[in-house]
Amino acid sequence: KKEFTRVAATAGGDAVAVIAFYFLLDPALRLVWRLRGRTRDFEASWCITVRPALRLLASVFGGLYALDCAYVVATLAGVPMPALAPQLAAAAGYTAVAGLGLTSIKDRLLKLPPSSTSTRARNFAVKRGSGVAIWLVCILACLEILRFELGLTLGSIFAFSGVSGLALGFAAKDLASNWVGGALLFVTRPFVPGDKIALTNLPQSIVERIGWYATRVRCDDDQVQVVPNSKFVSNKVSNLSKRRHRCIRENIHLSYDDLPRCGEIVAALKARLAEMPDVDTKRRFYIFIKELRETDVEIEIEVHWRGVSSQEYRERRTEALLLIAEVVREFGASFAVWDGVLTNSGDSAASAGRLVAALDLSGRSASVAELYD
Repeated sequence: KKEFTRVAATAGGDAVAVIAFYFLLDPALRLVWRLRGRTRDFEASWCITVRPALRLLASVFGGLYALDCAYVVATLAGVPMPALAPQLAAAAGYTAVAGLGLTSIKDRLLKLPPSSTSTRARNFAVKRGSGVAIWLVCILACLEILRFELGLTLGSIFAFSGVSGLALGFAAKDLASNWVGGALLFVTRPFVPGDKIALTNLPQSIVERIGWYATRVRCDDDQVQVVPNSKFVSNKVSNLSKRRHRCIRENIHLSYDDLPRCGEIVAALKARLAEMPDVDTKRRFYIFIKELRETDVEIEIEVHWRGVSSQEYRERRTEALLLIAEVVREFGASFAVWDGVLTNSGDSAASAGRLVAALDLSGRSASVAELYD
């Protein structure tokens, strides 16, 4: 009875220590932050860097304490339990704490501002490669400690790990496929954090983080989505950040009354658009009369710019469209079809009246033939 009382008291004290460590962790970190003089925001301090590892350490303490309690109860009940379980659990837990802590410190030290696409790719490779090296060293150190403490050989440890990994792979096939996808993303690097990508059933998004299991992206509407890595292996991915050219493809339609001037308009458009900044005239610089349609003359326009950003591309596109309209007006031409209906008649009021009459007031859109009747 005295032995049971002593064991219970010791267990109770350990439980209080574990619970206090878990719940007093954040207040203690904030106290340390205040004592250091608050040189920067708490969320950007080193306290936040080490907090995930310390929280995991508290969880490991709790798990090991629960395992010790289970052993005490089993011993008192006369139920034998494997003697290697506590050592294996402790080794795995402390290895995870060391790996997470070193990885968090590494991520803080290697946190560099992204610049060009090549720099982002190099930074991603360095961070991911160093993370793999840290976890590999921690796992090897754990195996070496187990070998000395338990008298196991590396062959038996690797054999056990292989069988366990195979069984885990069959039991968690989707999880394993996502891990394999994460490894392939690191090796092949089709995109890196900061790139803009497009995926099947995924709108254009900015890659924020590439994890081993999933990748976090932010869509243009600021919606955050977490995509399993296996999706990038089984679907087509477009890396929009690696585009070296941006282009516009437009078809404009002129009235048949302007057909004699279409040749001059095409020549003027070629000259004026070629003068725009960063236009690549050697890459599909197409400005031609495409087709003589039943109602109008169709002119095809395709212009490419060298490697401009999305914002610059939209500005260039606006400038190009306004320039096209300006050239058309300079030659006294007009766009079909609506402009022809309103201007080719002598009486504009009568033209407007005929246009309104051509529309079905019940909501049906009028056809081109009805508008010309």
